[in-house]
Amino acid sequence: MIYSFLLVVHIGGGIVTGIAASYAGVVLWQRTSALYRACALILGALAAFEVFSGVVLAFISLKITAQSLCNNVALYLLIVFFVETLLFIRMRKVSISFPLAQTLIPVVASLALMVAAVSYGL
Repeated sequence: MIYSFLLVVHIGGGIVTGIAASYAGVVLWQRTSALYRACALILGALAAFEVFSGVVLAFISLKITAQSLCNNVALYLLIVFFVETLLFIRMRKVSISFPLAQTLIPVVASLALMVAAVSYGL
């Protein structure tokens, strides 16, 4: 029961992340610089949430291996990193400071949790 609930929340978070990344693409395309910072912060928070919820799912599931967790997290973060990089480049061009600490710290914290879970014996 709890696994199903967490799976729905995790998939929902993935859908929201896809929507947020698409919205960031539209914002970049339209050059709406006032929204760059908000998009970067939202994507950072969503990335951290998705890694955290993925780790929790892997921890309580008997089917998810450490290898599959690492592969999924790497693919997911690669996509988010790509969009964040586009935002960073555009923000730099228009002299807006990128919220590096606010986007990086939650992701690093969730990755640390993943490393701890894998070393625990996930």
